[in-house]
Amino acid sequence: MIVYIESNFVLELALEREQHAACRSILARSETGAIKLVIPAFSIAEPYQTLFRRFSDRKELYRRLMGELGLLGRTQSYQAAISAMRELSDLLLTSQADESGRLRSAVDSILAVAEVIPLDLNVIGQAFTYSYGLDVFDGLVFASISTHIAEASGEKCFLTRNARDFAAPELVHFLHSHDCRIFYDFDDASGYIAAQTR
Repeated sequence: MIVYIESNFVLELALEREQHAACRSILARSETGAIKLVIPAFSIAEPYQTLFRRFSDRKELYRRLMGELGLLGRTQSYQAAISAMRELSDLLLTSQADESGRLRSAVDSILAVAEVIPLDLNVIGQAFTYSYGLDVFDGLVFASISTHIAEASGEKCFLTRNARDFAAPELVHFLHSHDCRIFYDFDDASGYIAAQTR
């Protein structure tokens, strides 16, 4: 079975979100050879951009919060509360190193077992052919997967948490016509993959 993953699978692992255990289970099945993971090259780079934006937002929030705490700290009756808030606000910065390290680890684990679909001229051309209402980034992901699907045989699955963008009926029909199921929930996908690869 071929299992296509994209950026939100990587972020689910790296940020230890609510369905990261299912992602770990899917990754483990790939490590044993029970399934073949395939990921668009764009989906390896995109999580870094996502984290960069988050870190920039946090730095700005930290700067503003420290300014406000400085002002409030001038009031004697707020001193104890300000001290506790400073510790909490430091988490905004220290979490950056943790998340960066986990992202690198997740990407390394995926790259150790996954096939990477290159971002080439064919994929870029397809991204503008298959619009399905997708933005340019999701278009690149879907174009990568659709070009690979056209040449792959056997059962396939596409895993994404992005139901808002990847649920267009024509898009789903395209996948189904190429023997590819789509899952918008990693827990459901993990259960299905486990049942199919026993």
